[in-house]
Amino acid sequence: GILHTSFNEDKTSEGHSFRHLGLVFTIASEGVGVAISAPRREGLVHMLKGVLARDSLSPGEAASLAGKLGFATSALFGRVGRVPLQPVFRRSNASTTFAGFKLGGDLEEALGWWVRTLAEDEQCFRRTVPLNPIQPGEGTRYVLLTDACLFGLGAMMATITDGDVVAIEYFSHPVPQEGAGLQIHHLEFVAVTVAFALWFRDKDDFTVSVWVDNDVVLGSLVQGRTRARELRAAVHLFWERLARSRGDAWFERVPGADNIADLPSRLLHAWAGIPIRGVLPKWREVDQRVVDAAIAEVL
Repeated sequence: GILHTSFNEDKTSEGHSFRHLGLVFTIASEGVGVAISAPRREGLVHMLKGVLARDSLSPGEAASLAGKLGFATSALFGRVGRVPLQPVFRRSNASTTFAGFKLGGDLEEALGWWVRTLAEDEQCFRRTVPLNPIQPGEGTRYVLLTDACLFGLGAMMATITDGDVVAIEYFSHPVPQEGAGLQIHHLEFVAVTVAFALWFRDKDDFTVSVWVDNDVVLGSLVQGRTRARELRAAVHLFWERLARSRGDAWFERVPGADNIADLPSRLLHAWAGIPIRGVLPKWREVDQRVVDAAIAEVL
């Protein structure tokens, strides 16, 4: 069947719902809906709040918590859902005592993220497994390249449908006064945040390949965390938005010399008149408020 699982025929009629291991499955014409049951969500929130209140989590408790969170969220978020779980997995493998296993920054922030998301956003934990999944080369996906320099932000995005490039857009925007003095990895992260706000704010269930040429930013995007403390809050916000949109993003490194977003980041519009795979890039205007908000997140 759709989920590679055998079900009773009475349970596969359209509109029928059933519960299994804390998940609710609903049969519909377009596919199978999957959601975390209300009792499971409430139980997880109660458990997480207890851990946060006592400010302590032993490796054994962390292993149990990671299993409970991981099973439910992997069915819904896929790879994206594992990012806020990483601090929990690290604690489950701890071999020494951390002052009574106190939570600490990364772990406390991760557990707080789960409490907020589980308690406040039911839609974040709903998915539909389509009856006819998109095959490789079919459907619509996006390729995004971003870049920044000390005075400019830029990005280019291609829309690919059924294997053909159907649209290419780019933005080029100066770094405002509020961003003066920021380090380059801050600005590189701002460029990614602005690009997602520009092209994916109103999209759900999208697939995008993101290419950046800064190792600090790439590491934070891949892992969902960073040693750069000033970026930590912005990284958490980025992954929270991605999870809520049910988007699937893959992050890769592109050498600086090959990054075609380099010119827009230097406020040059040379690409505007050069067709790429037969498609002429179009300039997209960025709302200054979007840039200001992205910069405020890394300050």
